[in-house]
Order: sequence, then C-alpha cells, then structure tokens
Amino acid sequence: MTSNTGTVSDMACCTIVTKSHLAYAQVLAKSLAEHNPQCKMFVLLADRIDGFFDPQKYPFELITLAELKDQKDVQRMCFYYSPSELCFNLRPWLHEYMYQQSKFEKWIYLDSDILICNSLNKISVQLDKTSILLSPHLISIETPAAINVKAVRKLESNLLHKGGIYNGGFLALRKTADSHAFIQWFKDHLRFYGFDNRPLQSGDQFWLTYVPLYFKEVSVLRDPGANLAYWNLYERDIKQDDSGKIMVNGSPLLFFHFAGFDMQSQNKLTKYELPKDLTTVPSSIEKLANKYRRLMLENGYGDSIQYPYAFAKFKTGQTITPDMRRIYFEDLFQGKSSEVSPFERYAYFRSRLSSRNYKDFLKNAAKPLVKHIRKWFNTV
Repeated sequence: MTSNTGTVSDMACCTIVTKSHLAYAQVLAKSLAEHNPQCKMFVLLADRIDGFFDPQKYPFELITLAELKDQKDVQRMCFYYSPSELCFNLRPWLHEYMYQQSKFEKWIYLDSDILICNSLNKISVQLDKTSILLSPHLISIETPAAINVKAVRKLESNLLHKGGIYNGGFLALRKTADSHAFIQWFKDHLRFYGFDNRPLQSGDQFWLTYVPLYFKEVSVLRDPGANLAYWNLYERDIKQDDSGKIMVNGSPLLFFHFAGFDMQSQNKLTKYELPKDLTTVPSSIEKLANKYRRLMLENGYGDSIQYPYAFAKFKTGQTITPDMRRIYFEDLFQGKSSEVSPFERYAYFRSRLSSRNYKDFLKNAAKPLVKHIRKWFNTV
C-alpha cells in the first residue's frame, strides 16, 4: 500500500558494500530514513565483518554472504571477482534474497554512493504497474543550445558503448513471476560474465540492455529527478526553488548518484573524465556535493575506508593478485575444479603464474629471432 502523503510502507531499499564502504551505506540509509521513514534499508556485505564493526549500531539490516543461495557459486565469486566486481555481480543474489526472504512486495536496489533527496513515492507508484523498472543513463535526444554537440556524441559513444543503455546503480523490482524469471536469468549470466575489464562486459550493466527484449513487464524510469549524476547533468535544467529544493526540469530531485565521487578533492565531483565541454557543475549540485562530503566524514568515512577486504589475501597471508583471480576463473570455466578452497592454494597459483610468466618471457624473447629468420628467408 502506498500512502497519499508521499511515504512508502510496502517497499524497501537495498544496496551492497564491502566493509570499507560502510560510511556510504550509512549515509544512504539515513537519507532514506529522512525522506521515506517507512521504507526499510537492507545492506548486503560483500565481505566479512571480522570484528571491525558492530552491525547493530548501523541504521540498516545487514545481510551476510552466508544468507545467500548457491553458496558454492558465491564463494567462488569471492575469489575470481575483484571487490567492485563482486558487489556488481551479487546484485541478483540480493534480489533473490529480497524476493524469497523479505516480506516486501517491492524493493529498489540503489548503489551505496547515492543520496536520497525526496520521497520515492513516485517510483513506488510506477512499480505498482510493472515488474522490472530500469534507469537509463540518458533520457533526452535534445542537446541544449550552449552545449557542444560533438562533446555530447563523444559522451554517448563512450558511456553507452561500454556501460550500456541502463545504469546498474538503480534497479527496482516487484514480486511477480516475471521478476522471478529475471532474477534467475540475471544470476546465470553474472556467475561468469560480469567482469569489468573484458570486451562487452561492464559488471552487470551490459546485460541490463537485454532486459526489455527478454521480459514482458519492464518499464523505464524517465523521471528527470531520478538518478541524476555527473554523466547527465548537461541534458537537464537544474535550479533551486525559493525553499532551496533542487528542481530538475521542473521536478524535485529524487536522488543523486555520486558515482566516482572524489572525497579528496573539494572541486571535483567525480574521478571519471568527461568531454571538456560537459564538465560544468551547477552551483546547487556543488553545494549538494559539499553536503555529501560532510555527511560521509560525519558517518565514519575516515575509519571505515581503512577496513581491510576479507578476500584480498590467501589464508597464509599472501596477496591475491588479479592474474591469480583470472587463473582460477579460467580453471573453473574449463571444468578444472578442486574441492580445496582457492584461498588455501597459494602455492598452486604461484606456480601457475610463474609458468605463465616464463612462457610469456620465452615468447617475447623469440620475437626478434623469428623476425630475423623471416627477413633472411625473404632475402634468399
């Protein structure tokens, strides 16, 4: 039931963090409670607590990895995915938890680096009429007169080609047969195909492009005040009304996505680069960014950002390198599995890595010789 006062009673929000990003989750949860007090917050910890914090002291319900389905897959993903990739690719497992183990009929996944600025009632109302609600990176084909069209086309090419049409920082579901089918499809793809540095993969976002093709009850969140971020500021008219509220194309700002937020720089909204002519940040957004930075510091950012990632090292203490993660993935993909946890197999991965490096050395060392032989044959 959605109330007529702008609060939501049958909808929850959820996110995923490692423990180094607890401050992000706390700021998100508090902004949710401020503007949507009846909406409960769930946080999946893609990590282990390891005594670094007390879950009872945070304004959200913590979900541990042990509470997810398909534990064998989850444990494997903890090794072959990087920390950020693990957070991306556990999203369908979190949706499955919300579907099967929570009491809520509707829920919104939000990236932890989001600040909620208003009631989410409009989203709840739209979700009542669909099963899957996606958020596009861009919503307009119109380019403001003062904006360089070439810069816009460059942004579109880079953003939509690598990141996909829809932004994975928002995904809302309602408990239906269609959303259940989507969750299972999503899991099947992200078990192995969610890397962030391989062709045609960008975490989970690449696969979201196909959702309207494969599923019937899908809608797009076109509200200009939803998922405002560094990449779409140029296409929207952003102003403050007399009360100080930020308005986007005449609608209230619902939530701002501080993707790539630079906590170390007072003058930088994001660490990601934009085409030169699209870097202007409205003063109201600069003020919001300053507020966000202050909230992060007030909510323990300085401490939590130092918390170590539980899946960064072998049980013997050695660091797990990206190449070792990839070797394990390739073994699994080729059907080479071991009953021994990969976190206990440092000697094996060190040996495999040394062998691979030696083969690469020989291959590179042989190139000049091969080139010389070919040249000799061509002159005979």
